[in-house]
This record gives sequence, structure tokens and C-alpha cells, in this order.
Amino acid sequence: MAKKSEDIGRIPSRVSKEAKERLDELATASGRTQTSIIEEGIKMVAKLRKPTAKAIVIASDKGGIGKTTAAGCLGHSLTKLGNKVLLIDFDHQGSLSELLQYDPEYNYQARMTGSSLPHHITLTDAVFEYTKDEPGSIEDFILSTSVDNLDIIAGDDGLINACKEIRSYKNDYGINILKRIIQAVKDLDKYDYIIVDTHPDLNEDTSSVFLAADCVLVPTTLDKSSIKAIIRMIRFVKKIQIASPELTLLGVFFNIVERGTQSTDLAYEGVTDTLPPEMIFKTQISRGQVARQSELRSELLTVRRPKDKISLEYMNLAKEVVTRLG
Repeated sequence: MAKKSEDIGRIPSRVSKEAKERLDELATASGRTQTSIIEEGIKMVAKLRKPTAKAIVIASDKGGIGKTTAAGCLGHSLTKLGNKVLLIDFDHQGSLSELLQYDPEYNYQARMTGSSLPHHITLTDAVFEYTKDEPGSIEDFILSTSVDNLDIIAGDDGLINACKEIRSYKNDYGINILKRIIQAVKDLDKYDYIIVDTHPDLNEDTSSVFLAADCVLVPTTLDKSSIKAIIRMIRFVKKIQIASPELTLLGVFFNIVERGTQSTDLAYEGVTDTLPPEMIFKTQISRGQVARQSELRSELLTVRRPKDKISLEYMNLAKEVVTRLG
């Protein structure tokens, strides 16, 4: 006779009589306990549930605007709001990885020279792995950091050649490689946000990131070239939305703002006159020597100086991001 659950009383009272009778039948037919059947059902439902992680791309085709620092500090600030965050360094310079204490230059040289010295696994490795029909677990490519609830898939200089090579493959994975990787991360169902740092270009590699993302967040400085850069980004997003209509432009935020100067005021007027108000974040990130010092030390400003004015501004930016994403 089949074994029934010894803890049948744990089944919630709201479960219908018919459901309990069906459980009884399944337990009798399978020789399993009712509890094990319920637990298996819960796992199956969890697999079917749509992943909740939001993939945010921090992007601009303009260099020198603090994009990488913003990606790292925003990610850290989101963790302080109780979220678990994964950073993906899709910039071959690996600057974001360096801020999290992973040296991209050392890692690339160790890989290329076949050095016996240890080197950490990177996005380059993940890119090649995910060209396979049945790749390994994405968890094999995720590195922990010294910051609680903040992990990273690191970048290195091999990323350029890796992306170039896979575009020549005959399968469909070339342009969609980042989409496969990010979907694999979402399927883990352990992160609330995925933040992707990109190289300052609008090219085929950038397209692959945008196709994988839920939304795009655009940092910009306040100078005479700001408006043109933002317009280029808006046009690029609209182009990607043809193939990926679910992609949204989360908004634009002003970074490295030098307050109280005539040039800043004029640039601000130009941008706000061009863009709809709802596209512009209220939070502005100030220019400050402490930010530059943190970059030189290869440390996140929000970790090194959590009570600094700029760190508090990043916290406000994180709150706005959470609110906009609902």
C-alpha cells in the first residue's frame, strides 16, 4: 500500500476537498507522500513564473560622462534599498570590473599568455559558452564582490574579439548572445536588478545589449554637446524598439553637474526645452573631488564615502529608478 504523508495536517485548510482527494489518489498511485507532491508542484509553478529581474542598460555614445561610475554606484545604492543586484561589464576596458576589484588588464594578459597564474572568469568566457545549444550554468560566470548583495560578471579586453567572432557564426546566437545570457540570469530568479555597463558606442554590440534589456538609462553631462548625444540615443532606442518593442527609455539624468555656472545653466535650459519633462530624472549627480579620488583608488564612491553628498544623490537616483520601474 502506498505511503501517505505523515504530516497531512500541514495541507492548508483552504485547499478544497476535491484537491485533497486528488492528492490522496496521486499519493496512492505513485507511492509518494502528499507533501512531496505539493513541493514538486510549487517548484514547477516557480519555473513557469515570469522572472522579476529588470535589466537596465546604462548607455551613451559620449565618453567622459561618468557612465561606469554611475552604473556601479547605482547598483550599490539599489542594494541598500534591499535589492540583490548583478552588474554586467560589457565594456572591453573593464572599468566597472576594476571598481569592484577585478583587474581586467591582468586578467586578459594571463588568459592570452596561458599563464599559470589564476585569472577570474569573465563575460568573454560566458559569450563563448552561450553560443552552445546547451550551455553551462550562468552562475559559473558570476563573481561575488566585497559589497553585500552585489555581484558582477566581469569584463576584459577579450570581449571585442569574442563578439566579432560570434557574429560570424551560422547560428542565431550572434546578435542575441547577450539576450541568452541575461535571460539565463533572470531564470535564476535571485536578482532584482541587472545593470549593464556599455562602451560609449552605438554599434552592433550595443544593439545586442539593447535587445536583451528591459530599459535604457541615459546619463549626460550638461554641456553644449549634450542635446545632440541624447537625440542620437533616442533615435537608436527607437530603432531597436522595432525588433524589441518591450524596450523602454527609462529616462535621462544629469551627471557630474557643476552647479551655478553660466554654461551649466544654458545647457540645462537647452536640454529641458528639448525633452519632455517626464523623460528627465529629478535627481542630479554633482561634480566632486571625492568622486575623482574614488576612481583613482578603483573604489565605488558610495562604498568609500557613503555619507558624502554625491552618495546621497545616488541613493535618490536609485529611489527614482525603483519608482519608475514600478
